[in-house]
Amino acid sequence: MICIKKNLFFDDSFKVQLLSDSIKLSNDKKMIKYIIPLFQNSCIEWKLSKCQSKLEGFSILLNGKLEYFEMEQNHLELLKQFLDGKIFYMSIHKIYKTVLFCGRGTYGHVFKYQNCLTGEYVACKSLKIGFKNTQEIFLEEVKILQTLKHPNIVKIKEFYMETKHFYIIMEYLDGKSLGDLLNQKILDDQEIIVILKQILRCIIYIHKAGYVYRDIKQENILFGEFGNLQTLRLIDFGLAIHQSDLQKQRKLICGTAGYIAPEVFKLESQIDQKIDIFGVGVLLWEMINNSRFIEGQDQEEKYRLNREYVFQNEFTQNIRNPIFRYLVEKMIVDNPEQRISAADALSYLDWAGIQSCDFMKDYENISTE
Repeated sequence: MICIKKNLFFDDSFKVQLLSDSIKLSNDKKMIKYIIPLFQNSCIEWKLSKCQSKLEGFSILLNGKLEYFEMEQNHLELLKQFLDGKIFYMSIHKIYKTVLFCGRGTYGHVFKYQNCLTGEYVACKSLKIGFKNTQEIFLEEVKILQTLKHPNIVKIKEFYMETKHFYIIMEYLDGKSLGDLLNQKILDDQEIIVILKQILRCIIYIHKAGYVYRDIKQENILFGEFGNLQTLRLIDFGLAIHQSDLQKQRKLICGTAGYIAPEVFKLESQIDQKIDIFGVGVLLWEMINNSRFIEGQDQEEKYRLNREYVFQNEFTQNIRNPIFRYLVEKMIVDNPEQRISAADALSYLDWAGIQSCDFMKDYENISTE
């Protein structure tokens, strides 16, 4: 690929090489070489045509100065595809327009955007610059989404930096949240299994990668397609953290009231990936009973009840399915040493499915409708 740098009298052409860790622009005649590392602090701005229908060029920050290059449109599209989700972009509203406000995430607002070039709908999470540790929080979430690639984890597409906001562009999910689904219908055992298996596979992957999610809840479970339970996605990694950093943040109580593992409130105790399993157990109980596990008149009371939580047998005595009862008891036990792992929970679910003919059904066509 070739790009052109416009000068006052003569234009310079540069060969573009896409490498695993950088982009290299080189002009052998003038012995000029630019290397743009694929780091989070590298940035590029795309230039669009006046009608915003196609790419015309790009500007890259080189030696503290934006340098502009032109390129054939098909090569620009290939370059952008290569760079998407790897480095900062600038001027988000040149490429995207706001469609609607979707809601609030852990550290920001979420919007539905439309790409002016392709017409594609995406989800956009915005974080306002100026709050304490905003950039650190933003970059950590971007890093985690770049690292974790799994069918049940929302996919990052691009990320932008403006003067007042950071933006993360992700795939837009057409389906409902698990919370919306539970408000509309009572799930049967087969549907619960389909959802639970996807959540467990996702958590196993996250844990094997060395991370802890820390915010399991109904609102963070979405479905990619309306009417298809097999398209589950875990969203909002604003509280996710590498396991090696868990103890460094031990003074912080992270999570959503009603889903926080009891050991998190005991600041003198060690915590690990088992805190996610407690949240999964709460979700499972809620799917079975179609109600909230920990309820309160307001967030303060809910937080207090969560902090004072101690497992009691009465929590599971009305669960008819013995397989679900066993899993819930093993997940929401207040002693993390007695809590089952995600891998063991999935293995048990698979084993139980082989043992029971009720679990030998085809779940492919299970619907959220």
